[in-house]
Amino acid sequence: MRLRRCWRRWAPGGTGAVRELLSRSIAVALRAQAMGESMRLRSGLTEGLDVTLRLRKPAHAMELHDWMAQDVVPMHAALDEIWTRWDQDGVRLANDVVGKCMDLLGTSTASQPAKAESVSASGQWGNAGHPRCVMPSRQPSGN
Repeated sequence: MRLRRCWRRWAPGGTGAVRELLSRSIAVALRAQAMGESMRLRSGLTEGLDVTLRLRKPAHAMELHDWMAQDVVPMHAALDEIWTRWDQDGVRLANDVVGKCMDLLGTSTASQPAKAESVSASGQWGNAGHPRCVMPSRQPSGN
């Protein structure tokens, strides 16, 4: 909602980049979900056996890259246009949309679930090296 108000105020007539950014970020999120689901379903002994017996084609990194680039490249092109035509608040909001989208992509394709216990409201850097993650502190044992 806030991004929509900003693009009306800062980019009259230049809202195509925002529409492209938002639509491509949703498409990247859907691709991330599909990729995460494929990773979950296509792992294990049966998948290895199917690939070995040539019943299923193995995943190829470059094909995966090309598939993701269909939406990531236009999303970044829209972000580039926003960077060159908008003010600081609009750029910050657009960067936030792309950052959240890339975080979602990383989370969807993580081989192990994240171990962050809570989200920091202050945005301080936690032990995880990410401003929104705060790792649980270890209490010294009472030896």
